[in-house]
Order: sequence, then structure tokens, then C-alpha cells
Amino acid sequence: MKERLEMDKKEKEDEFKLKELEMRERLEMEKLKIEMVKEESNTKVQSKSELF
Repeated sequence: MKERLEMDKKEKEDEFKLKELEMRERLEMEKLKIEMVKEESNTKVQSKSELF
């Protein structure tokens, strides 16, 4: 019985760690997207100013 509880606990911890990892990855992806959008808008602004 005790072993089973230990197993359940470990499984839950692993699951939690996995979810945490997924969340971090999502956050990283969002940051990258934001950076890319910033880069794009910067280059657009630069190219427009070069025209003048």
C-alpha cells in the first residue's frame, strides 16, 4: 500500500514537471514570436525611412 502511494506521488511529480516544462516552452515560443514581430516592424520602419 505504501509503495503504491509512493508510486502515485512520483507519477504526479513527473506529470507536474512535464507540465511545467511545457509551460516554459510555450513562454519561450511566445517570447520568440514577440521578438520576431519586433524585428519585422523594425526592419519595416527602417526601410521606409531609407526611402525618404
